[in-house]
Amino acid sequence: MPLLPFATGSHKGKSMAVDTEQLVNFFPELDQNGKSVVALYGTPGLSLLGDYGAFASRVLHEFGGKLYSVFRGALSSIDAAGVDTAKGTLNTTSGFVSSADNGTQLMIVDGTDGYIYNKDTDVFVTISDPDFTALSPAAVTHLDGFFIVFDSATEKFFISALNDGLAWDPLDFDSANQQPDPISNLIGDHGELWLMGERSIEVWSKTGNADFPFARLGGTHIAWGLAAQSSLTQFDDSIGFLGRKHEDGALQAIRINGFQPVRFSTDQVEATWKTYANVDDAVAYSYGQEGHIFFVISFPTAGKTWAFDSSSKEWHERSSGTAGERHLSNLHQSAFGENIVSDHSTGKLYKIRADEFTDNGAIIRGLIIGQHIHDSGERLSHVSLELDFEGGVGLDSGQGSDPQAMLRFSNDGGFTWSAEIWRAMGKIGEYRRRARWPRLGRSRDRVYQLSVSDPVKRVVIGMNLEVARSTAARGQAA
Repeated sequence: MPLLPFATGSHKGKSMAVDTEQLVNFFPELDQNGKSVVALYGTPGLSLLGDYGAFASRVLHEFGGKLYSVFRGALSSIDAAGVDTAKGTLNTTSGFVSSADNGTQLMIVDGTDGYIYNKDTDVFVTISDPDFTALSPAAVTHLDGFFIVFDSATEKFFISALNDGLAWDPLDFDSANQQPDPISNLIGDHGELWLMGERSIEVWSKTGNADFPFARLGGTHIAWGLAAQSSLTQFDDSIGFLGRKHEDGALQAIRINGFQPVRFSTDQVEATWKTYANVDDAVAYSYGQEGHIFFVISFPTAGKTWAFDSSSKEWHERSSGTAGERHLSNLHQSAFGENIVSDHSTGKLYKIRADEFTDNGAIIRGLIIGQHIHDSGERLSHVSLELDFEGGVGLDSGQGSDPQAMLRFSNDGGFTWSAEIWRAMGKIGEYRRRARWPRLGRSRDRVYQLSVSDPVKRVVIGMNLEVARSTAARGQAA
């Protein structure tokens, strides 16, 4: 019998009668020369870097070999061992925080004030230049020696003096003027300044003009808006974000290619997102690990997290715990050779580790729902299902020493399910272990679901499914 993929991605969306495939805490990896073209790997776990109190981080920024974070109103530097050192205090204790650096100065804005930490002098100050204090600085980026902020009160953007975030000139400003569109966020990428509006995007570049060194690039107006301020992130050598097109109401994940918006969400994923009561609070980050670059976006109100893999071009879902809640991670920053993420509700910071199989000790429940198995309405007898996975992954002791795979099936397209049937995945050294489920009954339309909760390595290579028509000989594969 041929080895079949259990599933290839999360495609469930508009109707389960059409497609039921779903991956939660599993992602597909393609290998044309492998045993199976599509294998499913468990998503990485979270290892604790440090616990810094009850309040979630408002920003993460790597600077001068240290990781900087704002917990409530306090700026801390954190070293590779997780030891934190207080550096200063902001004038706000909640809300969106943005950061950028020029190699010497770290600038932070919180919508009310701006702050500079100088790593060479180890001094933290609130920016006191009166030309800056008149602003409501909502976000900051850095480009070619200039700090750039946009003022939420006037919808203009301002630049600092060259290489100095403490000095500002009231005449050094401009506005995104091609459309009367409020700026929501901004980012510097590949030498260009991207002004992200609610309905449109403008791209500016440095000109060298002595009066004001930036000008809008002609022909780069993009008729997409930023649907969520915190969804803007560097992604796959470009920028990615949750985009909204107000002309037709489209809500899509967008990646910029050159100066063109490229959709990378799917009809099914978008249909699910549109059921969420609020998407404006979405927060996204991107990270690379073991040859994959992931775009991870969480919807706090809906309590859901989705991830896109630029390698396979497939989506999967991520969840912490066993009840399908959103993933623990919120903000991301690469530091110390690790991918560091913040906890969305506490002051904990974690390392994303492919060799970690819990989220800081909490269970990661992996779930795979396969495709419809049918044959033109014929009633099929499911003789057996055999799962091919990496065996012998059991732990020395405790939960996971005898890891189990749990199978359920549905005969009505995924609306109701059978009881779980457990099979062993293999204790330490049982590398040839396979799980087989015989005599699984009959159905005209069958969907299988596999789940794993034990804290072990999870690699599902494929399945051998033997079915037979009621009028045909056994052994015919579907």
